[in-house]
Amino acid sequence: MNTKKNLLKISAMVGLLFAFTKLANAQSPNIYVCDEGTVTLGYVNNEYALEVGDKVIWVKWDEATGTSLGGSIEKTYNGSDSDVNFEIDGSSLTTNGEHHYRMYVIAVDPNSCGSDLSDPVEVYKLPNLNLALSATISAYCEALDDNPETSQPTQSEITATTTPDEALPAGILLEYAWSAEEAVGGPADIALLGTSTDNSTTATELTNTFTMTTTTVGVYEFSATVKYAALAADGTTKIKGGCETSVPEEGKQTVEVTAKPGVPSITVS
Repeated sequence: MNTKKNLLKISAMVGLLFAFTKLANAQSPNIYVCDEGTVTLGYVNNEYALEVGDKVIWVKWDEATGTSLGGSIEKTYNGSDSDVNFEIDGSSLTTNGEHHYRMYVIAVDPNSCGSDLSDPVEVYKLPNLNLALSATISAYCEALDDNPETSQPTQSEITATTTPDEALPAGILLEYAWSAEEAVGGPADIALLGTSTDNSTTATELTNTFTMTTTTVGVYEFSATVKYAALAADGTTKIKGGCETSVPEEGKQTVEVTAKPGVPSITVS
């Protein structure tokens, strides 16, 4: 059995094991998580295969002081890589921002030799999201008129604005979805009512706009949701847990499409 101290690396995954290498002077976390997400840290080392009885010790690490924050978690290898995985539930992280972890191995035989500490992995806890709607106007006419004496709008813009509990790191992507109901008739086909801004794949967008252009007379109540995308803007860093947030019931926006009066006639007497 090889008892030399080995440099270990940590991988992060949910369901499957994904390797993340912490590069020197890296600016971004290895993975993001929100309250609903789970991150799994796992063991990988091409130079040392775990043997039954080996112990993998997980420690939360203070990068500023270079010391453990205490409360290590011990996992014993019984023949499966999943035996030594360490799961982090997003809701268990009581503060938003950076959380660092390292690990090491204590060999079962012959002398309980311990490895060096692994490189650290950074898990970044994202804040809760809050969503509100606002509309440019609450009613518009079903059609344009040809009367130079009047001017009337024929569309309304409803804007969804996201307010995180704390500022988001650069590159965190958000995904918006819209829905609407008619006052008479129930759920409406949102695609027939207008169009919304495309979700950004390159930058954090704290607003999204739905432009309502339907000419079907009626009263429509709009709602929206926002959640974290599965990947950050770099296309590789994972975000665990969408943490979808809806507009509060009292925050939904109502817009009415009103009927255009018919062309009047003049009587002469």
